[in-house]
Order: sequence, then structure tokens, then C-alpha cells
Amino acid sequence: CFEVTRDAMFHLGIDRSTQNNIFKVLSGLLHLGNVCFSNPLDESQPCELEDKAKDFVKTAGDLLNIPVEELLEVIRIRTITAGKQQQIFKKPCSRAECETRRDCLAKVIYAKLFEWLVSVINDSIYAEPSVWTSFIGLLDVYGFEAFPENNLEQLCINYANEKLQQHFVAHYLKAQQEEYAAEGLQWSFINYQDNQNCLDLIEGNPLSIFSLLNEECRLNRCSNTDLFQTRIEKALSNNQCLSRDRFSKKPNFIISHYAGNVCYQLTAMVEKNKDPIPPELVHVLQNSKDPLLQKLFPVTERSQNNI
Repeated sequence: CFEVTRDAMFHLGIDRSTQNNIFKVLSGLLHLGNVCFSNPLDESQPCELEDKAKDFVKTAGDLLNIPVEELLEVIRIRTITAGKQQQIFKKPCSRAECETRRDCLAKVIYAKLFEWLVSVINDSIYAEPSVWTSFIGLLDVYGFEAFPENNLEQLCINYANEKLQQHFVAHYLKAQQEEYAAEGLQWSFINYQDNQNCLDLIEGNPLSIFSLLNEECRLNRCSNTDLFQTRIEKALSNNQCLSRDRFSKKPNFIISHYAGNVCYQLTAMVEKNKDPIPPELVHVLQNSKDPLLQKLFPVTERSQNNI
């Protein structure tokens, strides 16, 4: 499979050197994900690396062409800018914060690499609109997910599947049946489930789970999952697709999807939706000597707040 991938990349105009840079970056992310931290004895000091993590972080730094000291600093130390004079303060991160920043760094690199690859593929197969006759569109999404514990990731995936289901129903079954009826054809009517009520619950305006979630993020206050659960139930109680697991001690809500009921945990959902990218993480990537990372994170593209 690896050789098939390489051959496909050659056909798309991605030379061997660029391929190797891609694989180096991906390998660096794998090693970065293995870096584990332990709480320091002195809270004024950065988190300590577990013994086995030292080799992982060194390898990750080498593959990403980032000095290990700089890599460790942006993961373990938070930079705070305050005051009218924009004074800069540095504060050691907790173990949980270090893990979040490590994952954030990996995600932003992977996301940029993915977007760049899609752009390269599109440029390679592009033809002038004047000679278009037809096209092939590829849509690659996760299937419907329902795990013992579900959070924002599963909510977004299942929302996408709900939209696809609605598109299929509205643009195929419903339209086809209306056409048959207009032509006076005799046939057996197919009963289908309209999932608009579920979509209104997730994405509707002015009130929906997404709108309430975004509002919580804009308020920029400490997340209170019990209060958030109460807000959801109070605002959306009239929607029959909403319920909750009253036997669970964890704040949650249940959505009746077209494919079945899914219980979503509210813990950390607000934080995941914020998904902020600390500016210092972007800066360390912009300063990398790796040619691919320099292309993905040009110096002119200064820090974004979120992905």
C-alpha cells in the first residue's frame, strides 16, 4: 500500500524530495504524540518529561526541524501578553495543559498538511472550465458513530451524516415520488423518515445545540457543564429528538438520530469547540527549518486564534 501511495503521488507531480518531507512531518507527529508528562515537584517549574518521552521529543524535534528546547518550551510554557505596554509573561503549564498543547500542535500541522495536499491534487487534475464536460466529486466522511462515550467529535460526524441523509431523502426519494405523482404513474408509495426535526435541534436558528455551544464559547467563562445542560434542556425541550440519560451522573444529552439514539457527554465539549491555537505554537512552526513546514506556515501568516 505504501508503494501504491508513492506511485500515486508521483503521478500527481509530487517529487521524491517532497514526499520524503511529507513522511518526515507525519513521522514527527507520531513521535510527538508519544511524549508524556509528569507533574513537577515545584509548581513554578515546567512539567517534567517521563523518561521514555525524552527520546520521542528529540526525534520529533529532529523530524520537524525544530530545536528540542524550543519545542519543549512552547508545549510546557504558556506566554501571556498583558497591559497597555503588551508586557510578556511566561507561566508553566499544568500536565493537562501540556497534553492539550501537544495535541493542538499535532492537529494544526496535520490540518495544514491535509489542506495543502488537497490543493496540490486539485491543481494537478485541474482543467480549464471551457473544456469541462463532466466531473467526479469525492466526499470522504466518517460513518455514523455511537460509542460508550461520545463528545463533540461524534456530534459533528453524526451531524454531517444527518445532512447527507436529508440530501438523499429530499433530492432522491422525495423528488422522485413527486415526479411520479405529477406524471400520474401508479406505484407503491415509500414511507421515509424526514429528519428535519433532528437537524433543527443541532443547527437551527436562533436556538440549537450548536448556537448554544457557540454562545458558551463567546462568553469566555469557566465551563459549567451542569448549567450548560440546564440551558440546553430549557431552550430546546420542545424538540422531540432531545432527551437525556437521567441515570447517568455525568451531564449529557441524547439526540434521536435517523440511525438511532446517541448520548453525548458535555464534559470538555465547550473547550473542544474553542480549540484555540496559542500564537507561540504557530511561531515555532514558522521558525522551523523544514521546507515543507515553511510552506505550510509562511512567516507572513501570523497567529490565528483558532483552526
